[in-house]
Amino acid sequence: MTAPDAPSGRTCDRLVVSLLALFAIWTVAAQFALLAHWSFHQLVLVGGSGVALALLGAGGWIGRGALTGRRAASSAPRTRSGGSPGARVGLLLLCGGCGLVSLLVSRPDLDDVGYVSRAVYFLEHPHVPLDLAYHDHGLIDFPAEYPLMLAYSLELLWAAISYLTQIPFITLYHSVGSALGGALIPAATYMAVSRFVARPHHALLGCAAVVAYLCLDGSTHRTFGNFAFVRIWQGKVMLMAVALPVFTALSVDWLRRPSWLGWLKVSTVGIAASGLSGSAFFLLPTLSLWLAAGHLLERGWSREASGRVIAYGSSLVYLVAIALVVWSSTSRSEFEYLGFSIFPETFLGQAALVLGGAPPVTGIVMAFAAGCLFLLPTGDRRFLGGWILAAVVLALNPLAMSLLVETLTTTNAYWRLFYTLPFPLLVGVGAGSLAARAEMSEFRSLCASAAALLLAAGLQFAAATKTPLAGERFALGPKLAPMLRLEVEAIVERARPGPMLAPTAVSSVLPILTSAHPQVVVRGYFIRHFAAEAGLPEVAESRIRAVMAVTTAKTTNLADVEVLLEQGLENVVCTTRATKNEELRERLKEAGMLPALRTPRYVLFIRSAEDAGGTRAGT
Repeated sequence: MTAPDAPSGRTCDRLVVSLLALFAIWTVAAQFALLAHWSFHQLVLVGGSGVALALLGAGGWIGRGALTGRRAASSAPRTRSGGSPGARVGLLLLCGGCGLVSLLVSRPDLDDVGYVSRAVYFLEHPHVPLDLAYHDHGLIDFPAEYPLMLAYSLELLWAAISYLTQIPFITLYHSVGSALGGALIPAATYMAVSRFVARPHHALLGCAAVVAYLCLDGSTHRTFGNFAFVRIWQGKVMLMAVALPVFTALSVDWLRRPSWLGWLKVSTVGIAASGLSGSAFFLLPTLSLWLAAGHLLERGWSREASGRVIAYGSSLVYLVAIALVVWSSTSRSEFEYLGFSIFPETFLGQAALVLGGAPPVTGIVMAFAAGCLFLLPTGDRRFLGGWILAAVVLALNPLAMSLLVETLTTTNAYWRLFYTLPFPLLVGVGAGSLAARAEMSEFRSLCASAAALLLAAGLQFAAATKTPLAGERFALGPKLAPMLRLEVEAIVERARPGPMLAPTAVSSVLPILTSAHPQVVVRGYFIRHFAAEAGLPEVAESRIRAVMAVTTAKTTNLADVEVLLEQGLENVVCTTRATKNEELRERLKEAGMLPALRTPRYVLFIRSAEDAGGTRAGT
């Protein structure tokens, strides 16, 4: 394999690995705190101290690497590309530009509430014991626990920083998280591409080609481009767009030249991944298996090669241990509750989720990039070929799918295994290899990189298919629909502390801002899952009917609203359309619920002061 040793590559590696190492330390502290039921305050003290101490060491490590890089650059021949700062500056500009794009693009995503509401609750209640329950549901007498929440410590980190700095959580999560994540995508991509493309400026061109592709392919909801810059603040997107390419780069390093430090780096990424998303529990082990297969195909089966593979697999021991803890306390239905029935049950249907579209841009680009394998040296070609072959034979085929969805991923997660293919890495490796074959100079490589990015920017407005950035709003601030954000903020300011019945559009955003108003229904599948686990499915259906009663004008579900009013409901948010129902208005008035706020689309009713002393169950 090719093994670049450019200063820019070493500095980039150290910076990215250091950030993931800091997060890995936080993840271990957070997961222990959740299992031991520490308070959030205790977690901040212990985890924050560990991160602070590690930050000092990381700063010295990065500084030493940068100094070594400068010395290497000054002693290198002037004709050697590694001795020029062009690649470093280009990579820095690319990271900054991508961070800015992610900061400014505003694509609201309802999945946020599932990750964020718990962090917001603990931030506002720092001395209550940590647990694995959702605290955004009100008026329920059954547990709303989900053990897989052990794998989501990124949101708790932003909550901890908010706790220490008093910067609003939503600013850190949506703005700082987006900018940092967007900048890390090209840095992680460069790390992976540079393992197969020797010269830094050629690797930079490959990195720019990947970034351009990610900005263009949004033909389906789950294409690689839609799980990158437009949603990078979410842990699962950070896993797929940053952690997987970094894991690939560090795995290749270790398989080439095993060392205790290399093993520790790979292990660190695995630990960090276990705090980004539950998908890491199957994505990293399967990816490591494909990489090991590629290594064996390249080097041939031998005692030394097999020993390396076994030692390499041991680097994931922590991630596997946490996965076993989660799986041992989670029923299969708890893995399936996220809209299991809406996902295709055929392999072609699952493949279309990632590779489909009209035209299938991802499939076409993937086929072209695979052809670039023939430009690579024999070793690299065998490695990548073995990687692809192992993935296709062991996972990405109809027979394997039927087994994996029953034992490992479930139907609602199987499609994510397509992210373990060397794609869009092959786009970058192909572009870099073409530049190397053409012996492209550094200046021309930088110009070609800029041209690729400008072309991608131009195609945002001219492409026949939807791209991830085309049509999106660009603005600073939370990733929320502007009008909805203003209305929900007004509702939060005027509402009484306590349970709230509201339309889904409100209930799926309000818990991101505060935990003061637990919702009767946050998202339908949440309450259906928790009620089903408790053997009370009729409770979920009653609550969903109550939401419909305050959402639509034509309804016969007032009896379901009355039950909640009698249980101690403090706030009711109705759409302006629903308030046209005279019977609904009369029933709210009889229960002591008076209008307190009217926005363009909603009306807030709160319990009057005379009735405020009533029962408030479930608050």
